[in-house]
Amino acid sequence: MQKRKLQMAVMALVFLAGCKQAVSVPDLLIGEWRTEAPKYADRSLVITSDQLIFGTGNGNVDVKRIVRVDELREEQGISYTIYYGNPGEPEYRLILCYEERGGGVIRLKNQNQIEWTKGGL
Repeated sequence: MQKRKLQMAVMALVFLAGCKQAVSVPDLLIGEWRTEAPKYADRSLVITSDQLIFGTGNGNVDVKRIVRVDELREEQGISYTIYYGNPGEPEYRLILCYEERGGGVIRLKNQNQIEWTKGGL
């Protein structure tokens, strides 16, 4: 009887480990983001409830699954770290700061001088 309970417990843990956790992407990030920076004129970033879609130019896209999102409220805005990657690939992170002005502006941490606005130009 004890062995059977142990087997059931192990099976339940395996099942739960295989279940995907819901990703909580804030609504204010969901949409298509573009910039007026000439270097990125043909680029875009689309954030959905579970994917990052990088518009890489010439009509090409790179689609990645969002694993989780961390939020940090700061004086100048809200900082988000989006962890993403597809099964079998390394996990990456995109760090951005959201500012509420003008309908929403994001700045990527590694390119803080470039503003991205929602909905395109």
